[in-house]
Amino acid sequence: MTPNLRAQVVFSVGSTPARGPVAPSGWGLSQAEWGKLIETAVREVFEMMLGCPVNRVEPTPEPDGDITAMVGLAGGLSGVVSVRCDLETANLLASKMLGINTKEAESATRDALGEIANVVAGTLKTKVPGLEDTCFLSTPTVVIGHGFKVYSLGNSTTTEVLMDVEGAHVWFILDAHH
Repeated sequence: MTPNLRAQVVFSVGSTPARGPVAPSGWGLSQAEWGKLIETAVREVFEMMLGCPVNRVEPTPEPDGDITAMVGLAGGLSGVVSVRCDLETANLLASKMLGINTKEAESATRDALGEIANVVAGTLKTKVPGLEDTCFLSTPTVVIGHGFKVYSLGNSTTTEVLMDVEGAHVWFILDAHH
């Protein structure tokens, strides 16, 4: 991997995620409630799939990292769920998921982080009554690079949850359109 690799993912030119207390329309949840649902989904997934506890970290600095896995949401809720961290942390997550050491897990890191994003997104949609059957997930997309921004279409709200996993930071981000 090239350490100075830069990437940019743009879903829409000229629109930036709104930051504020606006929740995705139709579900009646505040941004704080979405954050709590994301935290709950992450805890369940990490305990089940990786066998490790996670702790929410406040305040949340700007998301940063070398690898981002994204899963699109369509239907009852439209947007993107992203998981972002540095490569060392992604290797740690892959090793825990696969039950192998971090060196052996390097070749599976992208797939593992994509699957973690997929399961977190799936678990999140089960937390909102009626959303499970009306919201559909895309195949995960993984971007490797540093210093990029993701811009979502139109009017959207970004909810960021920073979690600590064995001393490492992992961001879970919901960009929801409304």
